[in-house]
Amino acid sequence: MTHKPLREQVVVITGASSGIGLATARMAAERGARVVLAARSGDVLAQVADEIGQKAAYVVADVRTSRPSPTRPWRRSAASTPG
Repeated sequence: MTHKPLREQVVVITGASSGIGLATARMAAERGARVVLAARSGDVLAQVADEIGQKAAYVVADVRTSRPSPTRPWRRSAASTPG
């Protein structure tokens, strides 16, 4: 199986405001991926997205929710992320 290079992908990262999620977001963006950051902390997400630059979009979301299709806003953000 052949995968597209990371620079040709959009990566949705949950928990992107701290810890492993934040480190993963930074690393993916540094390697050329467009990233959609998702977490509950909107102010922190905005700072991280600002730090990453044009390759980043963010969505304030709580993945613990039981609402149907919690990924819908992420898909919209991923589709509209420049690049």
